[in-house]
Amino acid sequence: MTPEQGWRGHLRRLLWLQTQLPQIYRRAKSRFLFSPLPEMPLFQSCRTVVTVHDLIPLRFPSALSPLGPYFRYYVPAVLRQAQHILCDSETTAEDVTRFCQTSAQKNHRSAPSL
Repeated sequence: MTPEQGWRGHLRRLLWLQTQLPQIYRRAKSRFLFSPLPEMPLFQSCRTVVTVHDLIPLRFPSALSPLGPYFRYYVPAVLRQAQHILCDSETTAEDVTRFCQTSAQKNHRSAPSL
């Protein structure tokens, strides 16, 4: 499921996230799932914390981008469902609220690195 596998690997990873990860979550009796990316199982009873680095494809959309549907539909659905969203910057937190219609209260800006 590496980037070298292109779309096939990307789709395989998303399918695994939707089917296998919820089962692992339940078997482990986890309280939260954490992801360093805005990817998580949708429509499952998993409590999630996700990280958003930027939403550049939503801020500057391109009709030619093959990732358009991923950023327009999947990422916002993940972020609306997440219990907490970690953002790299205030701008990213504002973009999450603006583009994904999430509550600003669940967006947390990460502390700057020293």
